[in-house]
Amino acid sequence: MVNSEYSKYLKNFNRNPPASPSSLAAIQQVGGVPLPSDYLAFLAEVDGGEGFIGENYLMLWRADELISFNQDNQKNQYAPGLFVIGSTGGGEAFAYDLADPASPIVQVPFIPLDRECMEKVETSFLAFIKGLSET
Repeated sequence: MVNSEYSKYLKNFNRNPPASPSSLAAIQQVGGVPLPSDYLAFLAEVDGGEGFIGENYLMLWRADELISFNQDNQKNQYAPGLFVIGSTGGGEAFAYDLADPASPIVQVPFIPLDRECMEKVETSFLAFIKGLSET
C-alpha cells in the first residue's frame, strides 16, 4: 500500500510491487550522491510503473532499470550529475539533478540528453507527483 499522500494522485497509475532491498542499495551506488529519501521511500513501496497522473502520462522506471540506464557512459558524458528516474512516455526524461545540492527534479529531452536543455520541475518527489496531477 502506497503512502496515503500519494494514493489520491495514483488512481490511474499501474504500480509495480516494491523494490527489493538489494536494488535500493544498488541504486545508491550509481549516482555517487544519496538520492532523496522521499523517492527511496516511494520505491520501497512502488518500484516504478506507468499511467496517467491527471492529464499527464508518467513512466517511472524500476530500480533495476535505473541502475542500467544511469550507469550508461554516453548518458554520463552528455548529462553528468543527472539521475534519470523515468519519462513522459515520449521524448522527455525526468531526472534528479544530483549536481545541485537541493537535488531538484528536472525535465530534459532524451535527444539531446544534455544539461543545457533541462528545465527544473519540482524540489521533492511528492511535489512532482502532485504537480503532474494539477496540469
